Amino acid sequence: MPKILSPKEVSGTTRFMLDFKLTSTMFVQLFKEFRSDYTEFQSTSNSFKFINKAEKTALEIGDDYISIFPELNDIDTESFRKRIYKHIAKRSEVYIGTSRENLNLSITSLLTDDLRSCASLLYYSLHKYINGEMYNFFNNDIGLEEHEIDFKEIEHFTSANFYNFTKKNKTKKITKDNYHEVLCLNKPKCIDPFKLSMEIIQEDIINNCKESFRCYIDFLSLNLFEVAYENTNISNVLEQELHEFQKRRSSKKSTQEEEVRAAIAYALLESKKEIQEGTWMFFVLSLRLYWLRQTADYEFDFEVKTSVREMSILVSSIKHFLEIQKELEGIKETEEISKNEGLDNESFAINRKKEEKEEILEVDSSGLIYFNVDANFPSDIVYSEEVHTFLTALHLDSFFNKDNVINALNLTDYVTNKGKYFVYENRGPLKISLYLHINDEGRWTAWIPNNNYQVNILSPSELIEIFDNFWKSFVQSYKGFFDENFEFVLAASKPLFPHETQVINSESLSIIEKGTQERKQNYIIFLARKIGSFFKKATNFNTIEMDDLTLNIDVSFKYDYNSLVPFSQIFFRKVFDEKNKLVYINFLISEKSEFIDDITTNARRIVPDLIKKHNFENTIEQNFIVNLSPDEADGFLDGSNQEPLLTALAECLNDIAYHRIMNNFIEGANQLIELSLELPTPFSLSLATKGMWYLRNEKLDIEECEAQGKKYYEEAIKAEQEDLINLKQKYYYEQARFYLLRKEDYQAAEENVDQAMLIGENGIFFEEVLKLLNLFPDKKDLEESATTVEDALIEE
Repeated sequence: MPKILSPKEVSGTTRFMLDFKLTSTMFVQLFKEFRSDYTEFQSTSNSFKFINKAEKTALEIGDDYISIFPELNDIDTESFRKRIYKHIAKRSEVYIGTSRENLNLSITSLLTDDLRSCASLLYYSLHKYINGEMYNFFNNDIGLEEHEIDFKEIEHFTSANFYNFTKKNKTKKITKDNYHEVLCLNKPKCIDPFKLSMEIIQEDIINNCKESFRCYIDFLSLNLFEVAYENTNISNVLEQELHEFQKRRSSKKSTQEEEVRAAIAYALLESKKEIQEGTWMFFVLSLRLYWLRQTADYEFDFEVKTSVREMSILVSSIKHFLEIQKELEGIKETEEISKNEGLDNESFAINRKKEEKEEILEVDSSGLIYFNVDANFPSDIVYSEEVHTFLTALHLDSFFNKDNVINALNLTDYVTNKGKYFVYENRGPLKISLYLHINDEGRWTAWIPNNNYQVNILSPSELIEIFDNFWKSFVQSYKGFFDENFEFVLAASKPLFPHETQVINSESLSIIEKGTQERKQNYIIFLARKIGSFFKKATNFNTIEMDDLTLNIDVSFKYDYNSLVPFSQIFFRKVFDEKNKLVYINFLISEKSEFIDDITTNARRIVPDLIKKHNFENTIEQNFIVNLSPDEADGFLDGSNQEPLLTALAECLNDIAYHRIMNNFIEGANQLIELSLELPTPFSLSLATKGMWYLRNEKLDIEECEAQGKKYYEEAIKAEQEDLINLKQKYYYEQARFYLLRKEDYQAAEENVDQAMLIGENGIFFEEVLKLLNLFPDKKDLEESATTVEDALIEE
């Protein structure tokens, strides 16, 4: 059961820490609980925040915490805890979460050929899901609170319970008052799982699962009754099965296995009537799965009564059923969001994406799912050499056909047919051959022999990458051979090492270094191209040309000064007297922390010191270090969250333009300001820099400069939220400077100086304002100048 840890004081708030991540369903429930207490709502990629400015209260909901401002006293703390707890500790969430865990564990058992555990875990995955949906039904449809729901247990999907269900299957609306009467079996407070399923499983879920259910039912019909489900004679076969069963039952000679066969036959007959077809198909799966679970626990010959192939298809059907449920749950949540004014769909989607990302074990770019399992190398594969590493993968799709796979393998690029197995030659940096075997039940085994020094440097992720390369090539070959897409569901183990790995030698390390550098360079080039596309500028490897400026893009994954400061670039340009202006932007990909902030701050000081103290002028114009978390970097590259990097870029361009203007290089600044303002997430201070560009640009009409300078500064002040004091002081300083040095309107200059001085030493431009005062002409000089002008006018 989820827990709320003891609340603590955090920056003026009472914060409840959670020992788990909030799910998207919990976010919606908490939103509905607290929305009416507050007047404003904000959602970001990191949190949801409620604000009531009149009451001066706020509430913030993060992934694993809930904070309340101001701090609560003991009584209010306990009251608030109860309001949270009733949403995050819902039994439906617990059961459905356990259901998904059991499903993953059943797949890992299947990968290791443990069919007994697979059957048991898969059944309980289904049963826990029904438990969870029952609580959802009672909470949301009937309106019962958790403490009001009164029953002992949900019974199992047995043939006996199915028989009782068919005798009293009558439609009756369920209410708070009659749910015992409608749902319970003859046992007191024991709920009929078949009746319950018929009531609580949504019709759209069932309809979405019929095709998946049919795949398993096709298999089961052939294996149990030796007739295809689509065969027109299947009804006669099933009716005969039921007739024979009734004869045996009347003479009390029927076995439990025969009772299950008869129940399945009855459910199949009902499904052919096309009235609630999907529901009856679901009952077929449930009956068979319970019988498999029961025989797995008690029968010594369980493995004879089923097969890896049956369990694979059954896992696939149940997996699809649970995933459709989750998908439709997400749609329902989105609809809930749209009903509630203020809850941002886009921000909520980011939170949901984050939740799903954490839930999956590991999925690669080909859609293969990898699980942590402990398995042995298959004994039925005839291979005499020592195996260095291997992985096993299993087709869960019902359409698997070994002959089709073999045909496609023979046409796959870089694959050699060795008779009992195939060999794929990897075309990546590591020239390693991947050996492949596929058996009749749809199990792939991919291995690498211990016959090549390069295997000593092979990491688990690289084996996955090699298998991934093979799989993409194989899927293309399959499509070319059969002129149709290969619709697969493949679960795989992560790489396994049957023996201890050998010591890596120097040549191996050299190859690792080279491969790492190549991958990093490709990453940088891709990043530079992505950035260049926003500027509509072509890239040359990792550089972007902008008239008189070259942007050099680099990436660091470690935070030492040699990585963050472009020493080699600076020394090279000093020796060869390179003249074009270079700006170096180094993206440091690392989780953010105070330690990283200190490192980057110190690194930024090195280039100015080299230029000023060691005669390295004209080697590099500026050096920027931008710290991005791995999620922020990936979000920019895949398009899911481009704001952090683009905001940093806008700030860099603005900084370059600002320093150019301050150094009287007016002509080269405007293009950079415009590029900054054109980015999807413009940096508000770029507006201020645009205003400064006008106020200091002596080549433009002075009246235009005055009007445009004021306009852009005022827009910047309106947009800025964090550094308003310094921005205002800078604005008054630039206005004063303009009126003093360009327009010679000393009264207007003095008024702006006064405004800047009022801000005082709290502003970072206070010293500059004081220096500007020294440029004002003496009042005596002003009076003499005014007298001279007046005398001249009189003479005229």
